[in-house]
Amino acid sequence: MRKYRTGKLIVYGNLKLKVKALAEQLDCHAYHADAVGKPTMLADFMAGKQRVIVATSALGMGVDILDVQCIIHIDWPFTMLDYAQESGRAGWDGLRSEAVLIV
Repeated sequence: MRKYRTGKLIVYGNLKLKVKALAEQLDCHAYHADAVGKPTMLADFMAGKQRVIVATSALGMGVDILDVQCIIHIDWPFTMLDYAQESGRAGWDGLRSEAVLIV
């Protein structure tokens, strides 16, 4: 994560509890289906108030955020379509981006 000093990072996990725990360690928002304040979390992330967000697949299709440089998966995505959709959150600004799978 230190490699990306300017752009945003999205870390995806499958389990809500795991997402919450990692977000707490990273001092960032935990975005999942039952999260309170999702619009504020997303607005903070988009505005750059939070550079990292940890999320489940609830942050996926239909969300286009500029300057996301890296997507990190900490679990196997449920399907290849999920992986493609989630990894596709990076690179919308046309700059180089990466998707990393850590399992």
